[in-house]
Amino acid sequence: MDRLGEKTAAIADAYLCDENKLIRQYTQMITPDVIERGEVFTMSTNLINRIRAHPDFNRGLDAFMAEYSLDSAEGVRLMTLAEALARIPDEDTKEALIRSKLTGADWAKHLKKGLSPFVNSSTRALLFTSNLLETDDIPFLSKAIRNLGEPTIRMAVEMGMGLFSDHFVLGETLNEAKKKISKERRNYRYSFDMLGEAALTRSDGAKFFKAYKEAIEFAGGFPNAAVSIKLSALHPRYDAHQYDQVYNELLPQLDALVGLAREKDVQITIDAEEANRLELSLQIIEKLVKSGAGEGYDKLGLAVQAYSKRAMEVIEYVEELAKSEGQRLCVRLVKGAYWDTEIKHAQMLGLSDYPVFTRKAHTDVSYLACARYMIDHQDRIYPQFATHNVQ
Repeated sequence: MDRLGEKTAAIADAYLCDENKLIRQYTQMITPDVIERGEVFTMSTNLINRIRAHPDFNRGLDAFMAEYSLDSAEGVRLMTLAEALARIPDEDTKEALIRSKLTGADWAKHLKKGLSPFVNSSTRALLFTSNLLETDDIPFLSKAIRNLGEPTIRMAVEMGMGLFSDHFVLGETLNEAKKKISKERRNYRYSFDMLGEAALTRSDGAKFFKAYKEAIEFAGGFPNAAVSIKLSALHPRYDAHQYDQVYNELLPQLDALVGLAREKDVQITIDAEEANRLELSLQIIEKLVKSGAGEGYDKLGLAVQAYSKRAMEVIEYVEELAKSEGQRLCVRLVKGAYWDTEIKHAQMLGLSDYPVFTRKAHTDVSYLACARYMIDHQDRIYPQFATHNVQ
């Protein structure tokens, strides 16, 4: 068995490996020595000082995010509200959510903390709104606010959360994104993702293929832009049991998209799927690199989920594949988005263990261990990191 075959076998062997044993191993990998701790402190301090010295630091939503960061209780409340509000269909539930997130928080401690007038006025508005909603002990006033005030508050909060979301997502369509990319922001680096479910029919797959093609052509107009591709969106039978069909039908489509990306100088990231599709995804990527449009293309890569017990083995496999083909491959390290599904699926199958870590802290340790490995092997891996964790 060659080296690549050994790495493939290691991925299979690690499917239900012992979680605690793995974490003990990873903990030893990531524990910094005295010199490293000093370097981390110095680099972090320099970065923070540079950010604070930037002329845009105390302007607009960036200043707001600095004051209401995710290491504050109020920041977590606002982020939770922003993420959940857009997905609630009825107005009564929206108002109940707003009431639960805006009341009981200490907004007053943020008053006059920020140098930005925008932040200070926003804090006053949050404090005022919270006080209005906390009037249940005055029956007639509570009823008046509920009848007259809460719909107004809901609309105002929805507008505010819309601004909040726009800071991170340019738009739901390419045309919306194009309008928001001003001349001042053309030097930013953009990633265009087709957020959606897997294809259920061939018609769905054809629509996604067209959407990916349009996104790649659009991304070609920006320097170092990237497009993420979800393989299960291109084929309705994206399953290991349908390997021949997937190989014959999906691979040519993916090859065409990567070929177009190569022509437009756009980075392509193959999105992560559920655990039972991992080997299939790696087989498709290997074919793409060895004999397809990905051969020799250093801007091709994949997302790796740190909550998977096999994350390290996957990264080692990617490194070996890149080495065997004499090129460099990108790895975008993420935490993972299907944890509940993976747990339930393992329970339904009656498995003796889970393919993912069962504690969030263990996923964090795995993320840091994988990050260290990627940084130590930059000759064959171009490391990329995506996380909401402020640490």
